[in-house]
Amino acid sequence: MQKEQLTKSGVAVSVIFFGLKFWSGFISGSIAVISDALNSFLDVFTYSIINISVKTQEKAPDKDHPFGHYRAEPLAGLIISLVSVLLGGSIVKDAVVSFFQREPISFSVIPIVVLSFAVVIKIILAFLYQNEGQKTNSPALLAAAIDSRNDILASLTAVTGFVLSPLWDSVAALIIGLWILYSGFKTGMNNIGYLMGKAPNAEFISQIKEIALTINGVLGVNDIRAHFVGSYLHVEIHIEVDRNLKIQEAHDIGDAVRQRLETIDDIGTVFVHIDVEGDTYRLPQN
Repeated sequence: MQKEQLTKSGVAVSVIFFGLKFWSGFISGSIAVISDALNSFLDVFTYSIINISVKTQEKAPDKDHPFGHYRAEPLAGLIISLVSVLLGGSIVKDAVVSFFQREPISFSVIPIVVLSFAVVIKIILAFLYQNEGQKTNSPALLAAAIDSRNDILASLTAVTGFVLSPLWDSVAALIIGLWILYSGFKTGMNNIGYLMGKAPNAEFISQIKEIALTINGVLGVNDIRAHFVGSYLHVEIHIEVDRNLKIQEAHDIGDAVRQRLETIDDIGTVFVHIDVEGDTYRLPQN
């Protein structure tokens, strides 16, 4: 499976770069490089969680989870965001302290080579994660793409601070910490929306209505509600049919609507309620 292979590669790359960055930061005394190493350590945890969530999300529905395991990836994203906020706060604290307790930095070409190599690898991974995440509608892989982009910026910031001066090294570490904090908060809020059952945008609801009205026998759509269950949508739609139809005929129309809407990528399950034409009932609106 492409998703699983990509997340495994993320774990392996993160382990390697954590070791290399920490070693180069230790020999140079650069707090910015060490901060970037801690960012890579977070990635080891991040991609391990993503790998587990990808495996779990792909499991078929079972007795305990009749609608599947679609909350696995957003849950992983939320856990990762919480750890990111904790790590970012720790790096910010160390960076602020370094302004007042500055340690000497030993210039070495090793950190520059290591961080430059990390940037190249992360650019490749960011492209792969983004491409596969969009194809499979995977919150975990899209989060991994954002994380890889953040790693690129963090490494570029770290190497810039290291090359310029001890003062700029501390500034770079502070920027890295703040960036990790911001990214963790943003990722967390996005995944909370998936877990809390947020609704799709109005344009998506309009698209659902237009598609339903193309089904032969659907005379109207009087209500649509949809919410995310993990990374997929559950849709409740009320269609209107001719009041003179037989029950079987009305059922067949409703089934045709369900099958058509469930072919849309973001939709997992559709519930169709059949009303007679002109029904004035509306679902309660909050």
